[in-house]
Amino acid sequence: MALRLLDNLFSTDVLKRSTVQGTKDFVPLNPETITAIKDEVVRSFSFQCRNSEEVAKMWDTCKISIGKRCQNLRKIGKDSRLT
Repeated sequence: MALRLLDNLFSTDVLKRSTVQGTKDFVPLNPETITAIKDEVVRSFSFQCRNSEEVAKMWDTCKISIGKRCQNLRKIGKDSRLT
């Protein structure tokens, strides 16, 4: 769900030049939009968690997936120049 929302709320170009929180080389994704994604994921799936630690772990997994999506889009962009 988090990745589907991400793809619908951010353009591919924005995702390619961003990370969840930003680094020296990449800008952060809009924190308000990321918070909205988090809120929707937590609202939809927190019933599966027994406590707030599990909710936090679930969101950490989502952030990792978001970061990997951004990273993979950058790799695809580099690979496409080869063809």
